[in-house]
Amino acid sequence: ASFGSDSIGTPPLGGGLFPELVSFDPRGWGGLPETLKERFSSDFEEGMRRLSEEYPHSMSRLQRAMAAYFFAFAPRPTNLYFSVVKWMIDNGWSGTVATLNYERLFQMCIIQSGLRPIVGKPDSPKEIELCFPHGCCNLFCESIRGLSGAVSFMGNAVSTNGPVVPIDDPRTYKARIESDAFPPVMSYFDPKKGTTSGASFIADQRERYRECVSRATTVAIIGVKVRMNDEHLWKPLAE
Repeated sequence: ASFGSDSIGTPPLGGGLFPELVSFDPRGWGGLPETLKERFSSDFEEGMRRLSEEYPHSMSRLQRAMAAYFFAFAPRPTNLYFSVVKWMIDNGWSGTVATLNYERLFQMCIIQSGLRPIVGKPDSPKEIELCFPHGCCNLFCESIRGLSGAVSFMGNAVSTNGPVVPIDDPRTYKARIESDAFPPVMSYFDPKKGTTSGASFIADQRERYRECVSRATTVAIIGVKVRMNDEHLWKPLAE
């Protein structure tokens, strides 16, 4: 949905993500072997799967760079998310928004429109529930940290749990993303949608998504590519 929310200044669709990451992070994403680059260019999820098998210790470093890439996006006044939020306010809408996007465009539009996005059920008309089945680039798990230059681990074999907090201040974010070896609470863009940081938070959010879908009278799906392996998304809808 974010790709179509404005004419410029939006993140690419999955098929165009890899060259953007190479341009943003030439030493990390751009330094991958040519065989992996070809795989990422043709199918990003398959590229991540191959990366997890061949270079698992690189996953956290590349995930942090991807998060930093998505963090930099900000909505323009012409962004259609503002129109959506205005409609919500004008109509007293009380539903839940589940976003699969790693960037913060929708969240920022909600905040700039005078509402407060929260995780969990709202307590006031000024709040809107946001559900993150895949996490987001600005969410961090506070249970454990490690210096990025001193800690190395296999991204697909390590998970952390504990309090999850958002970081929106650019300076604070830059310091955290560069110094902490653990990536944000953000599922890998691979077939399994595995998660290193805040794994229980992601599990809870997927359960909350299932609950919201099961109780909804209306479900609207905007801008989501159907990937058949994402059963955590499609199974609740099928049921």
